[in-house]
Amino acid sequence: MFRHPAILTVFLLLALPGAVLAHGFTHGDIRVMHPWATVAAEGKSSPVYMTLTNAGLEADRLIAVEAKAAGRVEIQKAKKGGGAVAYEPISTVELGAKKTVAMQPGGMRVLLVDLKEPLRHEYTLPMTLVFERAGRVEIQAVIQKSAAEGH
Repeated sequence: MFRHPAILTVFLLLALPGAVLAHGFTHGDIRVMHPWATVAAEGKSSPVYMTLTNAGLEADRLIAVEAKAAGRVEIQKAKKGGGAVAYEPISTVELGAKKTVAMQPGGMRVLLVDLKEPLRHEYTLPMTLVFERAGRVEIQAVIQKSAAEGH
């Protein structure tokens, strides 16, 4: 198809950023797509967003999130009122059979509190999602400057 190897190389290099931004993790019936966090300084907080899909025939639920880089990790849901968005901790995220849940700005999120180290742009952050049925799912969240980056 391509007669010049250089042209093929250019096309492959141009495709790489999209492949990195579209990263995902699969564990059994659970799929975690594009987990990302925002840049933050040591001692501060940073939200983490992702899309969770349960491809299985039985419901599951996210019951905990662990990140060694944070002093505390909370699962939160937006509570809208009075023109502002406030977040409240929730204990679980229900993930029905054959369902997808999007954690996104203005909705659900994971909040990393009291960061033990800065979150730097384009680095990755190891995290563990703990599901009631599926167990522990190891992921890497990409650190971005903003929600608009790569979305």
